[in-house]
Amino acid sequence: MWLTSALLCCAPIKVGGEVIAGRDSTELDTAQDVNDQPLDEPAGEPAIEPSGEPASEPSAEPASEPASEPSSEPSNEPSEESHAYSLCGMGASEIRPAGSWSDPILAEVLVMVDNNNTFLHGQNEIDSYDCAPNTGEEGPEIIYRFDAPVPGSFRAVLEDGVGVDVDIHLLHHPSINNRTVSGCIDRAHTDLFVEDLDSGEYWVVLDTWSDSSGQDYPGAFSLAFEFVPDNHWTSVPIADGLTWERNRMLGSNYGHQTVNVLRLDLNSGLELQPENHQGCHTVSSVRGQIGAIAGINGGFFGAGCSPLDLLKSDGILHSLNQLNGFEQRSFGWNSAADLQFEWIDYGQDWSTVNNAMGGYPSLVSAGNAYAEVYPGEQVYSSTDWNSNPRTAVGKTASNELLLVTVDGRTSAGQGLTTPDMASLMLELGAVDAVNLDGGGSTTMSISQCWLNAVVNHPSDNNSDNHYGARAVGSGLYVR
Repeated sequence: MWLTSALLCCAPIKVGGEVIAGRDSTELDTAQDVNDQPLDEPAGEPAIEPSGEPASEPSAEPASEPASEPSSEPSNEPSEESHAYSLCGMGASEIRPAGSWSDPILAEVLVMVDNNNTFLHGQNEIDSYDCAPNTGEEGPEIIYRFDAPVPGSFRAVLEDGVGVDVDIHLLHHPSINNRTVSGCIDRAHTDLFVEDLDSGEYWVVLDTWSDSSGQDYPGAFSLAFEFVPDNHWTSVPIADGLTWERNRMLGSNYGHQTVNVLRLDLNSGLELQPENHQGCHTVSSVRGQIGAIAGINGGFFGAGCSPLDLLKSDGILHSLNQLNGFEQRSFGWNSAADLQFEWIDYGQDWSTVNNAMGGYPSLVSAGNAYAEVYPGEQVYSSTDWNSNPRTAVGKTASNELLLVTVDGRTSAGQGLTTPDMASLMLELGAVDAVNLDGGGSTTMSISQCWLNAVVNHPSDNNSDNHYGARAVGSGLYVR
């Protein structure tokens, strides 16, 4: 089921990983370059008679990617280990469909992540595809389906192990004649990206490659695929009280942007955890280590990824606001339901709260969008007024916390200025909001929602994918 909400409107936007000038200070130059610029029931079935339905449990996760032709014989021994159906979000508890033409695995939210096995669970109805008629796919296949509500883009990433070779095929209006599929849009072994798809029903087939001798190489694989609609909000329930929203805006008033939002009900009982990474570590790796559901990068940092803003966790003070030599807008709490925003002076503890994080600049205060260096002074540095990736935290009038990333520096998005980030946070519903570190640091991680659990497009690899995350000094996590 695709869940949607209204499209954002209003002013254009821009962002970055920021080093900031202060009232009397000069710009910081940190070792980590924190401010570098540079479905429901299927609507129909293919025109074939399926041969039967596979079992319903996948096997163990694959190891690494094989070469195009595996160097060893595949193992046909079922694994003792089994995996639950790893659909992103609350759907992870749903019963896995068979993965046949008559019972495809439905991607009911905007991302599908699955561990499966063509040897244990595949059917065998297809030998070739019209998009690559000379490539043998004579082994067993597993069938997925999704519905695109509006035009958009498709991406899939596959990992399979030594002795296994499984390929990705994207189909539209497929039909099968003499074991050959027509309606194949494109195919790939490990990474498939297709833009400018129309709305409608699509099929994703994971099929087993065969060599020239007729030997096929079935086995275990891990798959992630996503359909990202254009100019359309999608929403995924991650846990009770936590929802992930995303919009890839094309030609909107904000320009070309990809916005990810985690909405946390502060009264839900979920824990909000600020974390000192104790050195340079990615958000996704720390999230996994502390057992968090989701997380974003935290504040600015210097040499060795030491925090430069207020950071306090479970009563332990790790660092003080020191970015600019004067007060910084910060947010603090004892219990998540009581989270509040305050200006906290340079070098001062926030003694009345057990958890706190400082940021720069302030974005929204008492329902007014205004990017402030300090109270009453609008931002003036080039970093703030240039378009860069951004990360921000805001609180709504209904006591929701917004954890927001805006991509930049790749074809995923242009990024925003901090004044435009303030406008965006206000439109998302924030009555108070503060900017965190951005640029190459901007990262959002959600458990099981991609193969590496990164859902935005971090820019350190200069690519429009989920694999450019930077190691950072702190993070803010939900668990």
